[in-house]
Amino acid sequence: MPANGDKRIIFHAALPHHFVFFQSVYDRLAADARLHWFWSSNFLGWQLKKHLFDLFPVQGKKISSLAAPVRRYDLLLSPVYLKFDVAPRARQRVQIFHGVAITNCFLKPQIHDYTRFFMIGPYMVKRFVQKGLLRQDDPRIEMIGMPKLDPLMNGRIDTEKIKRELELDPSLPIVLYAPSGSYSSIEGEGLEVIERLRAMPINLLVKLHDKSRDFRRTPDWLRKVKNLEGGRRRVHLIEGFDIVPYLALADVLISDFSSAANEFLLRDRPILFLDTPEKYEINKERWDTEVWGQRIGVTVKTADELVRALEDALADPGQLSDLRRQAAADIFYRPGTATDRAVAKIYELLELAPATSAAAD
Repeated sequence: MPANGDKRIIFHAALPHHFVFFQSVYDRLAADARLHWFWSSNFLGWQLKKHLFDLFPVQGKKISSLAAPVRRYDLLLSPVYLKFDVAPRARQRVQIFHGVAITNCFLKPQIHDYTRFFMIGPYMVKRFVQKGLLRQDDPRIEMIGMPKLDPLMNGRIDTEKIKRELELDPSLPIVLYAPSGSYSSIEGEGLEVIERLRAMPINLLVKLHDKSRDFRRTPDWLRKVKNLEGGRRRVHLIEGFDIVPYLALADVLISDFSSAANEFLLRDRPILFLDTPEKYEINKERWDTEVWGQRIGVTVKTADELVRALEDALADPGQLSDLRRQAAADIFYRPGTATDRAVAKIYELLELAPATSAAAD
């Protein structure tokens, strides 16, 4: 193990947006020379010779998840449940999650593989309790929030600059289509939806899920959507992995069961859901049908219904505002300040004094 009180941290991820969830926390910790980072992942499906963390400016050692277990670590940070243990000898094991979608995929018994849980908000805790997986007073619960959304709340996103870079028409509203991963709306009427939307007087942005870009498992959706770009009203395909800057731009979000729908609640703008019955059948035991679910927006089944719902949403964006605000307060704990709490708690778990005087409440 590192000498002189230094600490080893291993971060394991399966998809690029898992790191995006944590990036603001890492940026605060990266300059601390006492912390030695290990980045565990498999190779990317769409770039088979590239390690996932080659996509990001991280310091430390990038390792295969198969090689990770041979080392000892002071702290494991994972935004996903592990298919096999990459850090069996880690002193502390923290589940940090990577989102909170209406599928409630976080509700699994594997939560007990961890020594601490960085909860995103009260809703997540209540769902664990209702499922019988945790007690409300479980000492492993840490109320943190969602660090990746802090920039959405604190004015750090230069939306005007992004609009100029994308060459958006300033006279038109901005609509963001963000389908989720497997069995999502992009696999159903997604391309037809894009075709219909591009004919409307809007700026259309499309942000595909990471899973839709893994060509081993799915069609080449990136190429399919790129083929729709061009013309007077172009489809603007977002090829990065961070959706937050585009949530900050959008006047309306179109999604299905993605965590992005809940994240967009912090904007208090209209949300439209494309129905995905196949995904519901697969995940119906955890799907949220009673609390917030798709009540926070309008659900449509066809491209025709979507066009009409979008016209209504743009004409009256205040519809469902009270419900959206209530849901946001339940789902996200103190948005805008989660990075501070996550950094402070990581130092506490490592039994280190913070490298700076900044402390979370």
